[in-house]
Amino acid sequence: MTRQFCNVRWFRVLLLLALAAMLYFFARGQSADTTEFKVKPMLLQAAEANADLLDRVELVRRNADGKERRWVFVRTGDEWQQTEPFVHPVDAWAMRRFITLGAVLEVVRQEPATDAMLQSLSLDHPAGTLVLRAGASATTIEFGKRGLAGKGFLRKRGDAASASDILVVDAELHHRALGIDPAEWRTRTLFPQATSATSVHFEGGQLPLTLERKGNAWQLTAPARTRADQQQVEDYLAASARATSSGFVADMPTQLAMYGLDPPSATLEVTSAADSQTLLIGDPIAIGSQDRFGMMEGVPTVLRLSAPTLAGLLPRFELLVSPLASGVRAVDITQIEILQTREGTVHALLLQRTLDGWSVPAEDGSRVRVDAVLQLVACLTESRAKSLAADAADPSNVFATVLLRGIGGLSLGAVIVSRDATTGEWGLDDGSGVRRVFAATPALPLTASELLQSK
Repeated sequence: MTRQFCNVRWFRVLLLLALAAMLYFFARGQSADTTEFKVKPMLLQAAEANADLLDRVELVRRNADGKERRWVFVRTGDEWQQTEPFVHPVDAWAMRRFITLGAVLEVVRQEPATDAMLQSLSLDHPAGTLVLRAGASATTIEFGKRGLAGKGFLRKRGDAASASDILVVDAELHHRALGIDPAEWRTRTLFPQATSATSVHFEGGQLPLTLERKGNAWQLTAPARTRADQQQVEDYLAASARATSSGFVADMPTQLAMYGLDPPSATLEVTSAADSQTLLIGDPIAIGSQDRFGMMEGVPTVLRLSAPTLAGLLPRFELLVSPLASGVRAVDITQIEILQTREGTVHALLLQRTLDGWSVPAEDGSRVRVDAVLQLVACLTESRAKSLAADAADPSNVFATVLLRGIGGLSLGAVIVSRDATTGEWGLDDGSGVRRVFAATPALPLTASELLQSK
């Protein structure tokens, strides 16, 4: 019994020793692994890697002939602009991308620089230089050759520890800084402020077209001064704010005439409280193509404008004019006076709205056909014309003039009613010289026989 107890005790001791040995070797192995593992540094670290602090990017590229090209991008608030070689808005994401890419770019290897190595890796005269500025601090990256397996060589200036070292990294930043056309970073939006426009002016084709905002309402002032369709104008401006070019054809061209831009075929000017932008529209890109060359006035880069973009940008008179015969609201009308000339004499018919409906002030025993009056009012204030004509009616076709008045006899407006002798179509002109054309049927009630009934 005692011997059995001793065997159990030794077995437990041996088991504990075995467990202790396992824990020792496991801990030693973990310690060795931790000691041998080294975290590779990133190209941009600490404050350098904060894209929110970036406010200026400078990029220089060296051509094969040794000549340098320089681009400068500056942030103002949340907006970025290219300021050299000329001013042009750029995409904020494209600028931040330099920082976000550098912040995750591992330094694979770091070697002391020698003159021989700098020359062999083209770092004595870098192929390009990128300067990232955040306030008073700046990080400068000089790009050398690209190596095998997608690696690239560069030097980073900005801290003493790596000022002279050659760094080996993945070549993604090389590609972005040296391989992408900077024009790809520009925004292609043509009229970003269009929704806050105060006027739009188009020159081209047969007649100019001008839209002007008056308070909260829009009106056309050319080719005729008339009411605009508010919804159509707002939709047009929203589409203009989304319109983009299809690309950049040439920067700082010396001869605009070769693109049909001197003089342009047409111009579109959009003015807001902040500024005014004018698009110059030139010749077709190629024979048979509907795409055209274009340029924003004051910005020396030729654009490509697609046919769908142009179709949405060019304002159309027939779509922007209000199709309603009158801008007067039906609820505001308290009197309707219809003037007709027959045999050289002007005959007047006065209708007046009362609490009970409509009546004739004259004491001739006539009663008003209320349904006919409501039909007339609806046609003048609610019905939409089927087409428009930018000219006044022929005097021989004038059928009547309808005067609309409000409370107290206040004049609200007038509509000149004409009728085409051939087609029977009605033309309604609110005095602007633009006729809203309505179908011949149903008939427009304007005479006493149509509006009144005898007792």
